[in-house]
Amino acid sequence: MQLAQYPAKIAAAQRKLLDQKKRRSELHDALDQISREIEAEIAFDESLKNDSQRKSARIELQSEAPYQAAVKRIKRVDRAIALTEIALNLLENEFAVAKITARDAIARLEAKA
Repeated sequence: MQLAQYPAKIAAAQRKLLDQKKRRSELHDALDQISREIEAEIAFDESLKNDSQRKSARIELQSEAPYQAAVKRIKRVDRAIALTEIALNLLENEFAVAKITARDAIARLEAKA
């Protein structure tokens, strides 16, 4: 890759990372909403007489599809974020090496002159 191409590639990776973090935040908000709905359902269920029954009901409701699907989506986005961060770090490091290599080449040419 040409030295001049790195800034655009780095910016694209940063935008991708920002979008992924926004998506993660949205998914956390959705999971929080599901959790609030579970808590409301437990609070208004008069058949749940004590903390043990409420805890058991909470665990049961959290094991259902909507909650588990939200958790899985968050995990997938977290993995994508980690991979994008790795790619971004690699690009930044490659850019740094390319700049050093270019400076070294310039210094060698100046030394010969």
